[in-house]
Amino acid sequence: MSLRSLNLLFGLAMLGALSGCGQDDGKDDTGETVDSGDTDDTDDTDDTDDTDDTDDTDEPADEICDNAADDDGDGATDCDDTDCAGDAACAAPTVETDCDDTLDDDGDGAIDCDDTDCAADAACAAPSVETVCDDT
Repeated sequence: MSLRSLNLLFGLAMLGALSGCGQDDGKDDTGETVDSGDTDDTDDTDDTDDTDDTDDTDEPADEICDNAADDDGDGATDCDDTDCAGDAACAAPTVETDCDDTLDDDGDGAIDCDDTDCAADAACAAPSVETVCDDT
């Protein structure tokens, strides 16, 4: 490339820079504003971490199923909320969890010491000493 060609290219480049040609004005060819992908300003309406809440929806928060709070504002808390129906925090235990609470903790129809889950539990062990002496 000749020196004259280089000078011409340099001159055109400078002319473009001075006239604003090639600069990003935030608009596309039709004049519409283009999202620049900016994610840290506080005054735009479409970034992902803005602090002015101009584009946030008013959807309720998801229910957290083990914090004793009504996170989504529907009046139901934790496992009483239908949103927690499949959550592990609300699943019924699969074994008897307390062998002397008079409840069927695992829902298998057997309560406490009548449940095979409690066979080795101290609450269900046969007494080692005679406790009723007149039961002949």
